[in-house]
Amino acid sequence: MSTGRAAVVHGRRRFTWAETYTRCRRLASALARRGIGGGDTVAAMLANTPEMVECHFGVPMAGAVLNTLNTRLDAEAIAFMLEHGGAKVLLADRESDHPSPRLS
Repeated sequence: MSTGRAAVVHGRRRFTWAETYTRCRRLASALARRGIGGGDTVAAMLANTPEMVECHFGVPMAGAVLNTLNTRLDAEAIAFMLEHGGAKVLLADRESDHPSPRLS
């Protein structure tokens, strides 16, 4: 596989495999700087966007477990999943119509 080939196409946004790798490593590094590591859970409440793709690679690169949350669920269900999953970090889209639950 050539690292120059398209890996992600989302509207006008396009990333090669090399760019995707770099973006995923940056996410993994940011998580590590926040103390996230082996066995920790990172929750993601994102639409099907390039950022969600990056979570699927970047979170495991940090040694953590990814817990994806369905953006269509109600606040009570999401709060239960966050509590049950033990998420130390929640990654969410600022532009989302859904308010982000607070982690304790």
